[in-house]
Parts: sequence; structure tokens; C-alpha cells
Amino acid sequence: HLVRDQGVGGSNPLAPTIVRSRRAVRLSGFRISGIIGAHNRLRASAGRSILRAMSSVRVVVLGKVQGVGYRAFAARSARTLALTGEVRNLGDDTVEVVAHGAPAALDEYLVALRVGPVMARVEDATVQWFEQSEIPRDFRITG
Repeated sequence: HLVRDQGVGGSNPLAPTIVRSRRAVRLSGFRISGIIGAHNRLRASAGRSILRAMSSVRVVVLGKVQGVGYRAFAARSARTLALTGEVRNLGDDTVEVVAHGAPAALDEYLVALRVGPVMARVEDATVQWFEQSEIPRDFRITG
């Protein structure tokens, strides 16, 4: 007996849905601009793609994320994944995270940020991928 739609998507309601456009991509509740994690590639001189060793991402998280341990959670999760960067509260009741590291670790980190700590309620997050020449040595809570 054959099982239909064994891969990602299809009729599985729990599978992530990716909708692509030139300007932004929505992935499991994130608004993502720029290039998505594992798809963030550089062109080798031979014309084939190679994964970058380091990537950088800026995430602004909206919801009940201040006063609930979200920054400590973000810092602990980043250190666990060997990421560097910073996290801080913004004046509009959001939290900004800037992280640097391996693309696969950053992808895993985005999933953790979407869930957050027990007392937090993440409503949305805006994700921007970028390149940065100077990478910090550790991950800090800065504000």
C-alpha cells in the first residue's frame, strides 16, 4: 500500500509551508527578507554554489517578549548553538536579536526564537539576513 505525500508539505497540516516571492518569504510565522538560511550561498569561480561558512541575521520579535526572560532565553540558546551577537529590548515593546554563525545553527536558532521561553508569547518576527565583516566574539545581552 502506497503512502501519499511522505515528504514536506503535501497534505500534512504540520509540515512547514514556504511561500516565495522576490521581496519576502514567510516561513512558519516569520517574515524573512533577504536570503533564507541554507539558501544563503556564494558562487564559486567554477559557477557552482557553496555554503558560506558564516552568516548573519537580524530578528525583531513582536509579542509578549519583554519582562518574561526572553533576552536571557535568546542568549542561552545562542551560546548553546555556538552563535555570537547580541540581544536587546527596543522601545516599542519588541526584542531585537543580531546573531552570527553557521547557517544551519542560525536556522535552528530561528526556530527557538519563534517558540521562546515558557512565559513569552511570540506573535511575529521579522528576519533579515545580511553580511557583516566584523563578527563579535561572544553573545551578549546589551539592553
